[in-house]
This record gives sequence, C-alpha cells and structure tokens, in this order.
Amino acid sequence: MVGDGKGSVVPAGVDEPLPKPHEAVVAVEAVSINRGEIFRLELAAAGWRPGKDFAGVFVRAAGDGSGPVAGTRVVGHGPHHSRWAEHVAISIDRIVDAPPDLSGEIAAALPLSGLTALRLARSARLSPGTSVLMTGVSGGGATPSASSVVGAGAYLIAIVRMQLRDEVWRRFGATTLTDVTDAPTEFDVGMESIDGTSLAEVRKGGLS
Repeated sequence: MVGDGKGSVVPAGVDEPLPKPHEAVVAVEAVSINRGEIFRLELAAAGWRPGKDFAGVFVRAAGDGSGPVAGTRVVGHGPHHSRWAEHVAISIDRIVDAPPDLSGEIAAALPLSGLTALRLARSARLSPGTSVLMTGVSGGGATPSASSVVGAGAYLIAIVRMQLRDEVWRRFGATTLTDVTDAPTEFDVGMESIDGTSLAEVRKGGLS
C-alpha cells in the first residue's frame, strides 16, 4: 500500500527491500492496523507506506549473518512505517520468534499494544492488591493492558461496554461496569483508553 498524494493509500507495486547490513528480510503473513496509522492515512503523502507491526517468516539473514534460522516465524515492530508489504527489511533487534500457538493475525496485533501494556504495568508498579480503574477495556488497545493488570495480581475495575468482553473479565475476577459514571472514586491507579476525559469524571475525590 502506497500513499497516492490525495489523502489515501492504494495498492501498488514496490521494489524488493534492500536490507542494510544489520537488517533481515521477512515475508509478511499479516499486519496490524494501529490507530496512529489510521489517522495518518488521510494525510498520506505520495509514496508514503503505512505499517509498523507485522508477523511473517524469516527468509534471509542480515548481511552480518545475524538472525534466526530461515523459515522461523517472527513478529516485528518497526521504528517507522512501510510494513504493509509482501517483504520487509527489518533490524534484527526489532523482531522476535512468534509464539508457536498463535496465528499470524493475532501475533501481528501484539507488538504496539503489547509494548504499551508492558510499559504501563512497569510505570504503575502494579502488585497484588493494587486497584486499577481502566476505561475502554472493550478496545483492542486496552485489552493487553487489562491482561497485564490481571497478570500482576492487581484488582481490575473495568469499564466494558460489550457483553462478551464483560463476561470474560468477570471470569478473571474483575469488577465490570458499563458506564464510567458508576465507577468508584477511590482507586490506586487509573488508565484512560477512550478519549482522555472519561477518567477525569471519576477522579473527583479519587486517588491517582
């Protein structure tokens, strides 16, 4: 996919990637569509290529010989765009082996949202007993963060507006609410994942 210079992207043929000495070539199986990329599509300059997160098969080692064995399934997160392609050149330190039990589609959705979840968990210093109020848990971006909260043994108070997701988080022991106005005003950590204003509604008298 390539920017057409008219505020959109279109399918187009591009040259095969020419990797630098520290870059390998991956045959792409699936890509992830992230929110930031969606915003940029309307401003796409001619020749701009979207895509950061992807999953695929390692086909050619870097010029310095580094990288996994050819045929290894990998997942990657590029520092810039252009991953929506059949083949990509990517720095070795930007790819890892893909979990063997995940499809390419699911693996491709992990990098950006997963890294965000990890950084949030570390920044919040989550531990058993910590109470975490999170908005927008129905969304794809917030789901990994909610999982990290549960995985750390913290107590999750989730604002969920999809019945299926509501049932899932209840099984993990979370308290689920369908409206932010029903949320408690006291909690240890707040994570906003909607529009930047919802959390402010429940912070009146609450802890952050």
